[in-house]
Amino acid sequence: MTKAIIFDLDGIIIDSEPIAYGIWQDIAAQYGKTIPLDIYTSEFLGRTVANAAEVMKKNFNLTDDAEEILKTYRAYEKEKQKQGIPLKPGAAELLRHLKSNGYGIALASSSVRERAEEILSAHDILRYFDDLVFGYEVPRGKPFPDIFLKACEKLRVEPNEAVVIEDSEAGIEAAFSANIPVICVIDMKSPDEFHKKMTLEIFDSLYDIKEFLEFSNSGRR
Repeated sequence: MTKAIIFDLDGIIIDSEPIAYGIWQDIAAQYGKTIPLDIYTSEFLGRTVANAAEVMKKNFNLTDDAEEILKTYRAYEKEKQKQGIPLKPGAAELLRHLKSNGYGIALASSSVRERAEEILSAHDILRYFDDLVFGYEVPRGKPFPDIFLKACEKLRVEPNEAVVIEDSEAGIEAAFSANIPVICVIDMKSPDEFHKKMTLEIFDSLYDIKEFLEFSNSGRR
């Protein structure tokens, strides 16, 4: 029986991945480089910005420190955040439905707390979450399972009593490694065959999840 839902943030709750990709492209352009979409979705998506900065430095053989690249990203990101980052369609409706039906709700994100709380508060949906977990709070980030296991611990549920909602292959792999059923909601990239086999379901939108949970949990009360 599903008792709790654990959400990723970027690409699931907020429609931020195209924005992030644009920022990384702008930074790459400063070095006369471009980032192909397939490289972005396979090596940047789902990971911390610090890890992405390391990938940028390594892939392009840059002499700048990853810390400097990270600072540049954060400055660009703050400007974009001032302009507003939209919710994914169906996010607020799904959160309201889950809360009114007694599910525990957690956020497990590779982002940082200040950014996440600011964005969620701006959309008046922070109140739906029982707890928040971020990549810097655990020893290893996605694709390792640590962040999702920590979320289960905070929600006081066993892994098999939770469902993770993810869009990235790194997130899917992290949930699978934690033995938590994972639903993929496609954002910038459909999972490859290897990661598809790790998922419980794959949907095109958050609107599909409410119906799925109602059907699969029809006997939970």
